[in-house]
Amino acid sequence: MPTYTSTGGAAGGANGVVLSCPIDRPIAPTVTTYLSAPAVWVIDQNPNADVCCNLYSTNPGGNIVTGGTVCSSGASSGYQVLTPPSVYDGTTYSSFSLSCTIPAAYNGLQSSIDGYRAETFSR
Repeated sequence: MPTYTSTGGAAGGANGVVLSCPIDRPIAPTVTTYLSAPAVWVIDQNPNADVCCNLYSTNPGGNIVTGGTVCSSGASSGYQVLTPPSVYDGTTYSSFSLSCTIPAAYNGLQSSIDGYRAETFSR
């Protein structure tokens, strides 16, 4: 279970956490087929583990299409901006999501995801 920061971010708490954030996928007037997240704002204060995120799509039949995973680099109280690779899924009614693994607190210092910007579009 995540804990929450005073600014509304989700932190890893004592044990770390994997968060899955659904992203709206419009299907009208045309089906959006691409998902990108040009910015995921994270704070990584654990020197032994990184905050890692990826985008994915789940098809109605249960298949998962995923982009590569990107991770923070180094521990600091400042923001790092992650840019996960885009995902293409042309299947109608698939659902788009962002998944992030947030490590456990280190000496009381929380790592967190503090926001993201997602874009969906068709090509």
